[in-house]
Amino acid sequence: MATAYAAALDADMHGVAGLISLLGGAILVGTYAESMRLRASAMLAEDAIWRIEERLATTLALESLRLIEREQSLHAARRLSLPWSVSKSLVTIGALVSLAGAIYTWVATP
Repeated sequence: MATAYAAALDADMHGVAGLISLLGGAILVGTYAESMRLRASAMLAEDAIWRIEERLATTLALESLRLIEREQSLHAARRLSLPWSVSKSLVTIGALVSLAGAIYTWVATP
């Protein structure tokens, strides 16, 4: 995207460069929204999968089947809301930079 933006500016195609900047921001926000949707879906399924893993591990006497339990113990400290607020902040900054790039391209470089 950065290469396309720079190439459009170099070719004096300021309208196209602004659209590329906006497209980059839209892709960033869309990707973030989809990742949050997938995270929520995974969290909904986690309890049911944990129960299935627990029964299988107990029945087959295989501790290695307790994947969710192992994942939770490995990443217990990371399950705080802090990483998500940081990612939301970074997406917001990225979207604002994309918007500013488009405005700059359309206003300051004609």
